[in-house]
Amino acid sequence: MSEFRCVVNSEGDTVHYLFGEIYCYSGEHLVLMILISFSTFILVLIALVTGYLNFENSMITDDVTASKNGRHNFYQICYFTVMSIIFAFFPQD
Repeated sequence: MSEFRCVVNSEGDTVHYLFGEIYCYSGEHLVLMILISFSTFILVLIALVTGYLNFENSMITDDVTASKNGRHNFYQICYFTVMSIIFAFFPQD
């Protein structure tokens, strides 16, 4: 996610915050941003579907040993996704 972090250098150009020779939003940086966004979306979608479908959503029987509830897994994946986006896009200075 560091591909999304850009800063303005002394010349007024927007460059990558770690690698000053890579100009943001042009050329290979733009291609990498698109690929990272798409692959992150697919990864999060797979994680959400897996977390949601791995266990049953609600208990069918009153027997507590019969099945586990998977809602907490779904909510935890949502929480991790939101927090990852926040830490990736907001400056940490």
